[in-house]
Amino acid sequence: MKKRMDQEQEEFRMEIRRLESTTEELHGQLDRSAEEHRAMVEDYCQKIDALEKQLKSDKQFIEVCHMSVIVNLPLFLYASLDYVSSLILLILHISFVQ
Repeated sequence: MKKRMDQEQEEFRMEIRRLESTTEELHGQLDRSAEEHRAMVEDYCQKIDALEKQLKSDKQFIEVCHMSVIVNLPLFLYASLDYVSSLILLILHISFVQ
């Protein structure tokens, strides 16, 4: 009877050691998983910050281009009209000279 109890006690001790080992292993995996998750979140936050900066820069570029078109369009149209007017005058002059 005592031998049987000693054997069962030893089996319980072995089971406890196995469970402790498994628990430590699971804690290690959980810690690694949490660290990987933190690294991924940090990486995504950095990517979002970079994309927000790029978006802001692109918006500013578009606004500058838009303003440039608005400011320069009248000059372009005026220069084009001046060129067309010069051509018309030249054609009229050639027509009258002949």
